[in-house]
Amino acid sequence: MVVFFLVALYCWTMARIILHECAHMIAGRLAEFGISYVLVGTGAKLLDFRRGKIRFIIRAYPSGGATITSSLPAKYTRLKELAYSSAGLVVELSALGVLIWLYSMEAVRDSKYDLTVFVLLFAQSVSVLQNAIPLKLKILGSKTPNDGMRIWQTLRGRDLYRDYSADEFLENTRQYDSDFPAEDVWLRRASMDEILAFGNDIIVLVAIDEEAGFHQVERYLEGDLFLPAEKAYVCDILASTQLRSKKKPLLKEAYTITQRGLTYVPKAHPLTCTLGCLQIELGMIDEGIDTLTPLSGEDSPLKDKSLCCAYLAKAHAGKGDKQRMKTMLKACKKSDKSGLIHRRFSKQAKAALRQARRRAR
Repeated sequence: MVVFFLVALYCWTMARIILHECAHMIAGRLAEFGISYVLVGTGAKLLDFRRGKIRFIIRAYPSGGATITSSLPAKYTRLKELAYSSAGLVVELSALGVLIWLYSMEAVRDSKYDLTVFVLLFAQSVSVLQNAIPLKLKILGSKTPNDGMRIWQTLRGRDLYRDYSADEFLENTRQYDSDFPAEDVWLRRASMDEILAFGNDIIVLVAIDEEAGFHQVERYLEGDLFLPAEKAYVCDILASTQLRSKKKPLLKEAYTITQRGLTYVPKAHPLTCTLGCLQIELGMIDEGIDTLTPLSGEDSPLKDKSLCCAYLAKAHAGKGDKQRMKTMLKACKKSDKSGLIHRRFSKQAKAALRQARRRAR
């Protein structure tokens, strides 16, 4: 019974996400949006196929999905945006209605499957709320609106793509070049279809499916759509995503991406921080310390020094320097608002210190 319950929950969740994203895709095509990707889940890839210009990628873990647009309709209207944004929520509400109908049947409530249907009903209710309540979801440091927020802002007459894709992306880019001309950039691109293929759509694509994200980003790094500071930011996002993997081939790839980003803006401090972290992960301890130390002080240009200090703590611990390890962990804790980085690297640094002491014996 437990196995049946888990399988039912998995299949229902996966089917719900697939139908949700396909609804966005169908509504988007009817409203003349350009659709480039339909992504479902994370983890191991189950299906990867192309229908026309749209690539479908379905992965094993049903943790969410995204429909990636590549262009706006020739005649963009609020009604078209509303149809596209609300399609997924309509599917969610329909699925909720089906489950309510099933649970209302006496034959179901009196059967051994009543608990399974009830749990599915509860999970579907939570999913409807997550999609209906206007929220800005933080993905890889950038905020992107959920369906509820897109619907709400469309009803208010707001320009979604200016407010959330362009402005968020350009604001983050300022970290890489303080003189970055965000307003001029927007005006220069205002009539370009590619406006949807940069900014938060790229960040979402990389977060959900790195392979698809790399493929999409590569042509923009080679072209002239991005300015140098934007290219540095995109390289940092790609490298930071790989940094989390801890797999050596991916770390080497991230190291190459980071070096490439620094050719666009040699003094991009966040990207330099990512470079130092990668050097430490790849065993280049002294080089990593030299790269990160100037960024860890009180006068550091970095807004958030927590990751920089955390990797320095890990590096000093690997060299057996307990005092410097403690100093860097203290600095990390001071800068880390969530506390997650400090807790994770405290354990790693202490383990590295123990290993260093064993080697010294």
